[in-house]
Amino acid sequence: MTEQQAVLCVRCSKGLTGNPAECPNCGWPLSVEAWSTTDHTLRRVTIDACCVNARHQDPCINALEAWDKAGIIQLERADVLLEELTGDHRRRKMETVLPLPRLFTWNVSRWDMGDVWAGPDLTPQVQHILFPTTPRLSRNQTNEVRHLTAHIRAGGHAFLTLDTSDFIKRGKQKRLAKYGIWVFTPPDLTSIIDRQLKGQGSGGA
Repeated sequence: MTEQQAVLCVRCSKGLTGNPAECPNCGWPLSVEAWSTTDHTLRRVTIDACCVNARHQDPCINALEAWDKAGIIQLERADVLLEELTGDHRRRKMETVLPLPRLFTWNVSRWDMGDVWAGPDLTPQVQHILFPTTPRLSRNQTNEVRHLTAHIRAGGHAFLTLDTSDFIKRGKQKRLAKYGIWVFTPPDLTSIIDRQLKGQGSGGA
């Protein structure tokens, strides 16, 4: 399947037509604006390698880490992140972050193990969106595709990155969002979660 073929919502796997602000089947936001009115929350956040924040110098990532410790969100890492990291200090920090949950496997997984049903395999679509004019991906580009597709397969809610060139600029964020795949920078993600928390505190969803 290519990006131009049928678009399926990553939350409910139902088909999407047109350019809806949210999935008509499950209500999952498909536009940034929909996050201001949705009942859905961004809880499970997959960290890109550029967001390790080993020296705690990024205030937005500091806030996300504090929310993680408070149980408000859950920071997670894909296996490919550890493959990409250099520096013992950065690796030690990320080894303390929960790995993405394993995918449920018949005759192996149990209902109480925490394994999750696999989301859709959107590798061709993700590659086409991230690197539309690159006929042969570099190792780093391949890892970027692997990282985001692992996040999708494990049912993550938001992918956190500082790499706006590969994941956000030139319309990439909006094209990913059409599937319900959410990629945010730390300031954008903290802003949405903070707004949701304030809404909960005032009796909102």
